[in-house]
Amino acid sequence: MITAYAGIGSRTITKEEREIIVKIANFLSELGYVCYSGNAVGSDDAFQEGSNKRCVSYIPWNGFNAHLKSSEIHCPYINTAGFQSVDKFHPAPEKLSDKARRLMARNYHQVMGIFGYPPVEFIVCCATPKGDFCDGGTAQALRLANHFNIPWVNIRTENWKSKLKMVIRRIDSPATMEEIKNAINNY
Repeated sequence: MITAYAGIGSRTITKEEREIIVKIANFLSELGYVCYSGNAVGSDDAFQEGSNKRCVSYIPWNGFNAHLKSSEIHCPYINTAGFQSVDKFHPAPEKLSDKARRLMARNYHQVMGIFGYPPVEFIVCCATPKGDFCDGGTAQALRLANHFNIPWVNIRTENWKSKLKMVIRRIDSPATMEEIKNAINNY
């Protein structure tokens, strides 16, 4: 069984934030967690780098940021629930271009998984706080998390270290990355 978290956030991060993210991802990898991310430059790439290739990158289309080589698996599939989540949770879905809609829809899988793989247990993000959430596509993932009662931690907020300790609750024996690859290839 996979025990997963989402590692997501801003495309613009500092060198210090990158180092923190890589350390967190490495630590969670050592605990047996698989990272679900989005293969974007910045936070996603840092989480993927630190995950020791124990990462599934949910991408909006084949070839998205193909130059980033830090993730073991790239999953370009978005199901109906992913697209429906855009209409339900995005504040202005009618204003999104087709590409932006796909980017938002892939956030659903970063939180809820696909191919029978479980939702994440928690989200760790690095994004600029804005109101109750943050800015950008990360906010879409956090709206989903709140709806599904999935805890999240933003390393750009106070007390993030103590919050992270609280959300790491249980460790299951994760599936191998080969099992994950086979599931995606057999879709």
